[in-house]
This record gives sequence, structure tokens and C-alpha cells, in this order.
Amino acid sequence: MSTNSLRIAILSILFLSVVSGAKAQEQSEQLGEVTVVASRTVKTAEGYVTNLRGADFLKGKPVVEALVYLPSVSLESKALKINGFDVSEIYVNGIKLNDRSELDNIPAEMIEKVQVKYLSGVNQNTAQAGGSIWITLRRPPEGGFAGSVSGSATAMRRNGVGLESLSGVVSGRYGRVSFYEYVAPSWMQLKEWQDQSIEGPGSIVRMKEVTDNRTSSIANRFSLTYDFGDNTYLAGSYFISTALRKPVATTMLDESMSVIGQRNRILSQAGTLKLYSQLNENGTSLTATVDYYRRGDRNRRSYFSDGIDGLEQSYRNTTDLLQGDVDFDIPVNSRHSVQTGLSVKSISAKYRPGSQTGADAGITADLPFDTKGLTPLVYASARGSVGQLRYSAGLNWQLNRIEYDPLEAGKRTRNTQWAINPTVQLMLPFGNNGKHSASLSYKHLLDNIPYSAISSLVTWEDAYNYSVGNPELKATTEHLVMAGVNLFNNLLGLTASYFYDRNAIAWETFQDQTNKDIFYTKPVNYNGAQSWALRAELNVKPVKQWRLKFISRFSLNPEDVTIGGVHYDKTRFRHIYILNNSLTFKHGWGGSINADLEPTYNYLDRTYHTVYSVDGKIYKTFMNNYLQFILDFKPISKRRRLDRRTNGQKVSLHYTNPEQYVGLTVRWYFRGGKNVKTNLTTGLQDYEEVKDTK
Repeated sequence: MSTNSLRIAILSILFLSVVSGAKAQEQSEQLGEVTVVASRTVKTAEGYVTNLRGADFLKGKPVVEALVYLPSVSLESKALKINGFDVSEIYVNGIKLNDRSELDNIPAEMIEKVQVKYLSGVNQNTAQAGGSIWITLRRPPEGGFAGSVSGSATAMRRNGVGLESLSGVVSGRYGRVSFYEYVAPSWMQLKEWQDQSIEGPGSIVRMKEVTDNRTSSIANRFSLTYDFGDNTYLAGSYFISTALRKPVATTMLDESMSVIGQRNRILSQAGTLKLYSQLNENGTSLTATVDYYRRGDRNRRSYFSDGIDGLEQSYRNTTDLLQGDVDFDIPVNSRHSVQTGLSVKSISAKYRPGSQTGADAGITADLPFDTKGLTPLVYASARGSVGQLRYSAGLNWQLNRIEYDPLEAGKRTRNTQWAINPTVQLMLPFGNNGKHSASLSYKHLLDNIPYSAISSLVTWEDAYNYSVGNPELKATTEHLVMAGVNLFNNLLGLTASYFYDRNAIAWETFQDQTNKDIFYTKPVNYNGAQSWALRAELNVKPVKQWRLKFISRFSLNPEDVTIGGVHYDKTRFRHIYILNNSLTFKHGWGGSINADLEPTYNYLDRTYHTVYSVDGKIYKTFMNNYLQFILDFKPISKRRRLDRRTNGQKVSLHYTNPEQYVGLTVRWYFRGGKNVKTNLTTGLQDYEEVKDTK
């Protein structure tokens, strides 16, 4: 079947779903809701829960763009953050997202409420200190089911129409069975232009590169929950996604040209089975979960350059994760509760090289290897309130055991780490009706095993740059302290934080020993990474139609470490500014405009030069809010330039491709049936890829 035929078939299926949904809800009430007048937000020691039904800023946005208007949440370099730390886990209706692009395709108007937890919990085996976001979608107005289908296309400067996607999401209930279905095929065809240079004593080498990226993918998630009664349910969820990536990188240096072409097929699957039961009248509950995740990566590469004629290599890389959890929640009284549980997670990763034709240039790892890991965790915690003070405190014991086996040659390595990790969070509301609050938190954590970087696999980005893993890596341990004050019901928020890391991971730059024009990066551990940060956030609504949010974050990063024979002893300064505006007008019109700026900053051997951008959207709804047109645009942008230093030389990489774009999305909402409550299952696994980010 051709690509166009596939697109038409998928679009036809989604269209039929829309028609059937529209017929079933002819007598239902309109999609629009009156704005909730009561306070939307309930504060806890761990964060807050906010009711977003009827919120005006949800309109015309996907979930990921609407979340940035919540207190303490921001979107930086396409990554969601809470108080400046990367979000560790995101759930939608209790389903953990392995592929967060799902948030780009769920319309924010389907959100019922959001819970934001500032730090990862003691029951979580997470590689991030950052917290989690729990999203609950709206119940269908008259039950049964509700959802949306959409199609979008984006045209970029110098690329034309290069991004196309379809998506559909529906949730609901029939009898005792709840269901959730999400599907999203997409196609991408974009070119990326880069300038590179190598500056040494008395010399400079300049080269240009263009990468032609062609990707087609489809993701699907389906979940079923059966309610045995009011207090017991069994849930199952299955997720599958496949992507075919065909990048071709061409590098030009003087009269020579080098080409690296790849055909990379990635298949990801996740399955979850969860049992929840309330055990007695006091509310003691049991949750048992088994979660499995597999990622398979098949890659075939071809190389052409001066001296290498028609070299081809292939490999298979497979990662399996299996985790079991048992958790108890025990209410003590109306103000206090205790939680306890345990989990065991196993990791198995296999690399198998395939056939190689052409010259043996040592381009990638040609020996098979296995990586195995085991991570048990036991925890106990308590939460509640003493007077006005709200608390959450817990302790976990976690062990990381990793084994790297090169199979045919080399030394098998084993590494075992364990830690006792306390977490304490306090929140005290004050002022009339608790409109102000102060908080204090401490957390110690042992990161997950960086299994994706524990290998000898060589990954080429272009003909002059590659990265390689490090079997000797250790997991990072961290102390984190955070204090904050929130004034006038989230009008102004101030957060100060400090962290200190042992075995922090940095990507050191090296010069290839066989070819002095080639450089590579390798992850290494170092001690003494620390940072002091202050974050200020302003949330205002100057007029009824306009919601504004401004964030500024400043950090001081003292350095006292030697890496690669170079001692770094400076105090680095980094600052970021973000402005978000949401506008809502009459007759179904609205939009948003966002801007961000990150001035130049230094980190160890690297210099990250200034980046900034301005983007926005305009939307219009029709047919009682069932049909929506959305116009996305980015008129202003400056992309990243990165400098790396090694052996007295500076290697610079500058992304020169313009980011200006215009995109159009058409979305149709549908629903029908009776008003019901939907419980959906939780997935636990997450594939964590430790890689050099440029």
C-alpha cells in the first residue's frame, strides 16, 4: 500500500468514528461549560490539585501547551519542567506515558483536573528529582464516550510542507467496563542545515552539513478496566508504536564529501496489568501492578567518503524492562495516613551486530554484548496535617545492580550501588483563607542505572562526530533542598533550590586517535556538581480575555572539578526568561503568543550560545464548539550554537536551519451516552536513554 493510500485509509476510519459519535450525541448538551467560580486549586505538602473544567486558557491548545499556564510548570526546549527540574513522570487517566508526544495530540479542552507533585515520590524508581503530573480527562457530559479527531500539516521555511499528522482519542464506559483509545500516525520530511568548525592554534577548518530526515510513525494505546464493585477493579493496558527513520547526513569539507545514510526501525511495546482493592471499611487499599516494556531497534547504515567506498553495517539493539509493584495505603484517621510497599525492576539489553560489507573502518561496535540490571526498592511514607501544617515524609531503600558482558572479548564488569533515600515536604498556608503559603522540601535520591550509556556502541552523528558509551558508568546520587513562597493565590511564586551530586554524568569531548579531524564524546562520572537557583513566577489576568505568565530563573553553578586533565574552577551564571500569553475573545476566537530567551552560558568545557524564539496560535470554533480550526506560527527564532573544547581546540556546531513555520490543525469533538466515572490503568515503565544533548 502506498503512503498516500495509507493516509486516506486512516483518515476514512477516523471520519467514520466522528460521524457515528456525532449521531449519538444529537440530544447532548453543548461542549462549552460555564466557568467554575469556586477556588480551583487545593494545595498539599506534595504540590496541588487544580480543577480545570471550563478554564478559558485550555481552548485551541494541546495538553502540553496548556500545562505551562499552571503554577510552577514551564516548557523549556520542548521539555516540561516543574520549578525548573525535568518532569519525571506524566500520567493521563492513570496511564503513564512512555511516549510524551501523546500530549501533543490530546486537546486540552478534554482536561478535567491536574495534579502536580513537585518532587518524585519515595515509591518511584526515577532518574529525575523532578516531580510528576497527573492529568484526568473530562467525563463525557452524558456518559458513554467522548473524544476528538484531528488532522494537521505544517510548512517550514526552506522545507515546505514537511510535518503531517492525524490523531484520535476517545474514552468512556459501557456497563462495568471503562475504555481509553488513542491513535496517532504521522509523517515528517525535513532538512536540517548545520555549520561546523574546528579551531586550533593557527588553523581553522570549516565544513557544512545537511541532514535529510524522513520519518513515518504510528502510535496506539488501548486500555480496559473492569469494575467488580465500588472498591475493586482490574485494569489492563497495551501500548505499541513503530517508527521508520531514514536520515541521510551529508558533510562537505573543501572538495571532499562524506555521506552517512541510515534506515532505523524502532518498535516499542508496553503492557500493564493492575489490581486495586479496598480491603476494609477504614479505607485500607491494595494496589498490585505488573508492567512490561520492550524497545527493539534495527539499524542499517551506509557510509561513503574519501577512502571508504560503500561500507555498510547493521545491528540490532533490544531492551526489555519488567517491573512488579505492591502498594498499601492505610488511613490512620481523618488527618493522617501511611503508605508502604515494594517494587522490583529488571533490565535486559542486548546488542547484536549484523553483516558488514566494505572496508573495516571501525565505524561502530562489531562485538555483541549484554547488559543486565536489577533494582529492588522498599519504601514507607506518611502524609497528613498538624494544625495548618501539611506534611509528607518518607524513606526508601533502593539497590542498583548492573552487569555488562562483552560476550566474545573483553572484561565483564559489575557494579552495585545502594542508598537509603529520605524525602520530607512541608507546606504551611497563611493569610486570609490561606491565600499565601510557604514550603520546604528535602530529597535524597539514587538515580536509575544509566543502562543505555553502558556499552561500547559507537553512534555517528556525521562523518566528523560520534559518541560512545562507557561500561564503567555509575548512577548519580543527589541531595536536593527546595524552599518556596506562594503569594495571593498563585499570583506570585518564588522558589529557591540547591542540589549537590555525586557521580554526576558529563559528556567529555575527545579527539580521535586515528584521525585528528574527528571528535567524539563519552559519558564520564565526576563529583562536586552543584547549583544554587532562584525562580520567580508571575501569574496575572490583566483583563477577562487575557491571561499572562512570566518566568525568570537564575542559577549559580560553582565548578571545582578536573575532567580530562583540565581543572574547571569558575562559578557559572545561567538565566532564562519565558513569557506566555493566552487570549480568549467572543464568537469562538482566541489564541496565544509565547516568547523565551536564554542568553549565552558556560558549563564545564562547553559554551551554549544565546537562543530565543516567539511562537503563537490563532483558533476559531464553529458549530457550537464541535469544530475547531487552529493556525500555528513561529515568526522569530534564533537556534543553538554549541562550542566544545579539547586538546587546545574548539569544536563548534551551529544549527542554521530557520525554524519559522505555519501550521493548520482541524479538530472535531464528539461524545454521547450516559454520565459515568472512568478508572484507567497505570503504566510504570519508561525507556531512559542517556545521550549527549546538543
